[in-house]
Amino acid sequence: MIFYSQKLYDFFVSIGESVQKRKLWVLQISSHLSKNNAEIANVRFIGGLNGNERATTEVLIQMIEFLLSHYGKDTFITQLIDTTRIYFAPMVNPDASELAEIGKCDSTKGLTNANDVDLDQSFFDGIICF
Repeated sequence: MIFYSQKLYDFFVSIGESVQKRKLWVLQISSHLSKNNAEIANVRFIGGLNGNERATTEVLIQMIEFLLSHYGKDTFITQLIDTTRIYFAPMVNPDASELAEIGKCDSTKGLTNANDVDLDQSFFDGIICF
C-alpha cells in the first residue's frame, strides 16, 4: 500500500445518499484544502453514472492514484494540484452498480437508478446549454 501526504487530500466524504440510501462519496485533492480562495479553480470529475459501465469509476480511481503519486515529482502535476481543487465522485449511481451483471456487456441491468432514471441520458435536463 502506498501512503500519500494527507495535506493533499481529504478522505472520502459522503455528500448524500442514493435513492436506496447508499452513500455517495467524494474525494478532494488540492494543496489548498482548508483555504476558501476565489482564485483557486474547482474541477469535478464524475463517474459511475451507469452502474453497468464500470470504466468511468476505474479511470477516476487510477487518476487519483496518478495525481497523488506524481505530486512533487512532476512539475505539471504539482502545479495543477497547487492551483486547483479537484473533486472526484467515482460512483454516483451505486444502486445501479449493485444491479449490474458483471461480464454481461449486453445486459441493461444497472443502466438506470432505483427510480428507473438513466442518469447519463438525463444529466443535463433542465440546464440550458449554449
